[in-house]
Amino acid sequence: MPARRRWRWRGGSGRIGVLGLVIVAALGTGALVGLVRGASLFGVHFAAQCGTASMGTARSAPLYPTLGLASWPTFQGTAGHDLVVPGTTGQGSLAASWVFRPGAEMTMAPSVVGGTAFLSALNGCVYALDAASGRVLWTFHTDNELMSEPLVVGGRVFVGTGNKIILQTSKGILRGSGPNAIYALQQSSGRQIWAHATRGENMPTELYANGRIYAATGGGEVYALNASTGGTAWKTHIGSVVSMSSMVAWGQTAVVGGADPYAFYGIDLAGGKVAWTLPVGSAEGGLDDITPAIAGGVAFVQIPEGAYPNATVVEWAIDAQNGHNLWQTVLGTGSLLGPDNKEETGVATVVHGVVYVGSPALKGLWALNAQTGKPVWAAPTPLPAGIRAAPTVDGPTIFASGQGELYVINRQTGALLHAIRVGVPVSGTGTCTTPAPLVVGQTLYFAAGQDNTLVAEPLAEVLAGRVPATVG
Repeated sequence: MPARRRWRWRGGSGRIGVLGLVIVAALGTGALVGLVRGASLFGVHFAAQCGTASMGTARSAPLYPTLGLASWPTFQGTAGHDLVVPGTTGQGSLAASWVFRPGAEMTMAPSVVGGTAFLSALNGCVYALDAASGRVLWTFHTDNELMSEPLVVGGRVFVGTGNKIILQTSKGILRGSGPNAIYALQQSSGRQIWAHATRGENMPTELYANGRIYAATGGGEVYALNASTGGTAWKTHIGSVVSMSSMVAWGQTAVVGGADPYAFYGIDLAGGKVAWTLPVGSAEGGLDDITPAIAGGVAFVQIPEGAYPNATVVEWAIDAQNGHNLWQTVLGTGSLLGPDNKEETGVATVVHGVVYVGSPALKGLWALNAQTGKPVWAAPTPLPAGIRAAPTVDGPTIFASGQGELYVINRQTGALLHAIRVGVPVSGTGTCTTPAPLVVGQTLYFAAGQDNTLVAEPLAEVLAGRVPATVG
């Protein structure tokens, strides 16, 4: 077991009284089950309706039922994170244009499957939207905040709930107050199929494989649940608390990062055994928030090292099968303070042997050779704001989002083509992350800062540097 280091509690604030601490310390998983669909805890309240659509009631079918991926089994659809979905025959030229406001912040991009865009928001609501028109097909409300990206597999939608509040309990650090659960919903209607309570939040996006849903939690545990019934296949205590680091698999090994202590873990999906542990004693934060991008059996992660608040930002390549560190590339030195840093690390995208990654602390975008870690561009792309979300690579163009702006970048040279204001810059009390842009056919879907707005815009308009008048 790696040495335990102090975990800096920042960026995930919340107020809770002594009584709340006593209650949470006494709660076990069994007690939490009764809270999944019951009253709220610690003053966290959610409306019985999400926007204008009734919970779990289908409005209509999507216009183009084959638009998008056939399934969405992992964070951002694939292990490499590139959010580009080619248009299907007869629909590749579809250029949607609409705006949807869920009434709460969104931390993840929508998942587009079967012509439907599935979206989660901090108000605890899951939305199913017609990807072509933006019409609400159905909604479902949960009993806590939603920060996970909806998984869509086998006619079901899976999401996890929980919040950022950090508590000290008799069992150690617990992240996530109130009810925390993983839900399975019917894809066509939003009807709840099952809900499984967990100790600690489920803010990371879950993983689907082997007929199971895998989840890493704020209670320092990894769960494997039967996707059909919600029953527990196995549960493993890894020793680190997970915040927003989503499990990503390569073969039968899933990689995830945690804090207290800072380490990366390789989890055997079959039986739950910890296959390997990679302690990172030099880390100054972010391991519990960084979701690995995996390609060719290599996991790419970003680590801030040094003494808080200043940090040297380093990109690591890790063998997903054994946890060996293959290379490290120093991107630069910056500050972990300020509104750019809801989280300290940037999530990578891997396309054709190149790692594309930004940094909240350094305000730039890098292209690195996936085998060596050496820069591909002559220099990184300087940007007005930090980049937390994984960039999206579509042919000759890269799209990246940060601080209420959408960046359009030349893939070959790294030159910034457009910086488009699409919303209000994120404030110091904002959400944990900014959703990544998503390309489906000839449409770009992106969230507009803290304006609580999801936008679908024709690619041609974005490439020309234009956005709808209804945004901004």
